[in-house]
Amino acid sequence: VPVVTGCSVNNGDCDQLCLNTPAGPQCACSTGLNATQFGTCPSVPSEFLLFSTRTSIRRISLDTEDKTNIIIIPNQENAIAVDFHASSKTIFWSDVSLDKILSSEYDGSNQKTVVSNVSTPDGIAVDWIGDHIYWTDTGTDSIEVARLDGSGRKVLIREDLDEPRDITLYPTKGLMFWSDWGNDPKIERSNMAGLERMTLVSDMETVPLGWPNGLTIDFAQDRLYWADAREDTIESVNLNGSARKTVFRNLPHAFGLAAFRSQLYWTDWQHHTVSTGMLDGTGQAVVDANLKFLMDIQVVSAERQQGTNACAGGDNACTSEQLCVPIAGNAYRCVCPDSVSAMRCGEHTVMTHSIPRPGPAVSTQRVATTPATTGTGVAVASATSDQRDGTASQSAGPAVTAAVSPASNDPSGGGSTVTP
Repeated sequence: VPVVTGCSVNNGDCDQLCLNTPAGPQCACSTGLNATQFGTCPSVPSEFLLFSTRTSIRRISLDTEDKTNIIIIPNQENAIAVDFHASSKTIFWSDVSLDKILSSEYDGSNQKTVVSNVSTPDGIAVDWIGDHIYWTDTGTDSIEVARLDGSGRKVLIREDLDEPRDITLYPTKGLMFWSDWGNDPKIERSNMAGLERMTLVSDMETVPLGWPNGLTIDFAQDRLYWADAREDTIESVNLNGSARKTVFRNLPHAFGLAAFRSQLYWTDWQHHTVSTGMLDGTGQAVVDANLKFLMDIQVVSAERQQGTNACAGGDNACTSEQLCVPIAGNAYRCVCPDSVSAMRCGEHTVMTHSIPRPGPAVSTQRVATTPATTGTGVAVASATSDQRDGTASQSAGPAVTAAVSPASNDPSGGGSTVTP
């Protein structure tokens, strides 16, 4: 006759796990989860590391001391970039073999195709205020934007890009940053409409830039961080490209990078690790190891997606066809999707500001209509970069099953035979 224990009946009335103990059944939550004040277990941690391993999307909880990685989405073809939208609890990722950007809920359910017919989307970034997704495409050498459902697709920049890699946004300031690891490596900035483009960091003989990969912003200090896989460093600059600093050295092949509070997290192709360290360059430690095919990483937390801008809440002058994208100075631009006639759509910029006058401030609005652009006219914030002979090449194509060689910086696998 089988023994009936407290956990044998209705799982001991436990939400997730029931543990038989000498004192009777005790309830527990799954790995990385803390019970709520009501004794129930959440489906996902409140804060976690989100990262891709080419064949899967995984998480590591930041809620508990247990840093076991959990597979959220298995059986991926060639997953590279990841990001999230906190208010809708949605994660996004790119697959460079399927030529798609996809999404799901935090727990991996409700998977959808957001954007198809992309070539090699190495980097993605979510505008959590305007509900848009941006991506770099190293196959078409372009930067694009669309709504979170994939509609309203627009090429913002298509010129003077060689090997665009990662992309990150500062929506409250209307700024967009991206890395390019091509023959003339650089890190650039524009507003989120692709205008006012400038080079922040370039390759100089005295201060080299090699293979700039992951980007992340410390919003508290207004500093941009990047991982350089050829120089084996993590470095940072102010948002205008000044005050460049090296934060970590001797990192064999850092790829993905994420900032959260006082810490950085990054993935390493050669060591197969997820690591962490303080923003000041101290406290380097391994979070998880023995992870093959590591790619991008983000810290999923509502704390990372705060603030507002002129596009928030839909209270703007853009039509239903146009995309409202923020630019500097509490202004926004009504951008026309590529599928809509620019002449009929009427792309324009709206400047919203207050003019100081005697007595109460009077809010005024100025509307200026300018022609569509693709991001030409590059200003340079740092010294002119040295032109290199080709150090790596891109070969977009189908997925490969071989491990990515540290001598390559091509996450799609097409450059796995290239040597530095």
